[in-house]
Amino acid sequence: NLEDNVLWVPMNEAFTQIQESMKNGDTPEYKEALKKVLQEQFADLIEQYGFEINVTAGSFNSVNIWRIDAQSIYHMIAIMIANSYWYLKENGINESIPSGNFGHVYGLLQAKKMLWWQVWNIIVSCNENDAIYKLIKFGKYKKADTEISCPSVSMIIKYGSNVERLFAMLYGDKVTKEFMKKFEAWEEIVLSQQQHQKLLDLWLHTYRISIQEELYAIRKTWLNTQELICPHTANALVSAEKYKLEFPNDNRKILVSKTADAWKFVAALATALS
Repeated sequence: NLEDNVLWVPMNEAFTQIQESMKNGDTPEYKEALKKVLQEQFADLIEQYGFEINVTAGSFNSVNIWRIDAQSIYHMIAIMIANSYWYLKENGINESIPSGNFGHVYGLLQAKKMLWWQVWNIIVSCNENDAIYKLIKFGKYKKADTEISCPSVSMIIKYGSNVERLFAMLYGDKVTKEFMKKFEAWEEIVLSQQQHQKLLDLWLHTYRISIQEELYAIRKTWLNTQELICPHTANALVSAEKYKLEFPNDNRKILVSKTADAWKFVAALATALS
């Protein structure tokens, strides 16, 4: 029973700042700050039993490669299940997924390398925080000035930390290090035409979905199917529909995975359904 053994430490900063804290979680400064929080929280127990607190810090967010590897596994399972249907076997499928930090997409790219023809086009769905959208669409990767509040909260970012992994996959370590030095200094990277084409050769397509479109997709899905979906799933669903309109001759089915339980987003559900 972990009820009394888990301490929640609220963080009030924007998502990108929290992400930076998580990435830097193994620094002496971060661990010392966390230790002070724990000492204050457990002051009575420390006084009673005299134990000391030692802190080891890390993260299991999409900035952590182990989480991305786990995502690759469920992408592979979902794709293989979808391709088990007879009408999909010959053509393979497309997949639409919401993206904030780009970890979800990177996990799918890893899965695609292992599954070959079973998955074709990857539809990268973004909300109004559109750093990833601009990178894929225009070859320009820029840190946003602000983070726009959206129902799809895990996609509220100034930039996608896993883009560095994408660059390493495409251009190698040397070019990636040069890119990230520029990004740290200027908060912007512009790909050459050749580099941008190499990115598009991964069969990536992208769409930017508004808050209103997310909420309407939740409402429409409920009215049509009596099934509740979360804002992130709704975001990817709208992008799938936009892809079908843009490429009507692509007859492959589109896999849209439910990414979270809808009841984690009660306020968004209430807004969408009222």
